[in-house]
Amino acid sequence: MTRASLEATPAPTPDVALLDRPPGGCWLRWEPDAAVAGASERSLVAAGFLLVFSVFWNSVLGSFVGVCASWAARSVGMTLPEGWAEARLAGGGEGLLAVFLLPFVAASFILAVQLCLALAGKTEVGRSGPNAWIRRSVGPVGWTRRFAVADVEDVRWVTKRWRDSDGDARETTVLEVVLRGGGVRRLGAGLTVERRAFLQVAARRVLGV
Repeated sequence: MTRASLEATPAPTPDVALLDRPPGGCWLRWEPDAAVAGASERSLVAAGFLLVFSVFWNSVLGSFVGVCASWAARSVGMTLPEGWAEARLAGGGEGLLAVFLLPFVAASFILAVQLCLALAGKTEVGRSGPNAWIRRSVGPVGWTRRFAVADVEDVRWVTKRWRDSDGDARETTVLEVVLRGGGVRRLGAGLTVERRAFLQVAARRVLGV
């Protein structure tokens, strides 16, 4: 069993001078009607690891998915293409296998998303008039969370600590945009410490806290 806890922690020496000399892969743009602070999530080390693991994972999973695809095609009366192996399970358990594989297929999708983020992902905090947003994206595809600038109280570091199934201590640090009424918007889990420190300072400047 794992136990997790969250606690606010200070950033490693927040320095507004970072705004004048952003680390590589960071930016702060002032536009006529908006301001945007952002940081790249690109990491070739993480991308390399995820690529190797994804190839291994999907090569194993693919054989089982092939069995289920063959079963599904036969179930609806489709004729399999020439050269397509009509794989079968003893006892006709393909349907049960298909259900069992669903979380593993979902894990493959998550791996693909993480790989894309490690190759070309970015996190941005923006403001336009009374409206603000946090966006995590790869190119034009992304997820945007919106909130009112007037509701922002702080941008802080939060460290999540837990123990894994082996009892080893683990921790993850993210940024939190703290909103009035107890709401929070977390971001920056995929950033390096240096880029996260910049984004905290730049987000505070953009959001006016």
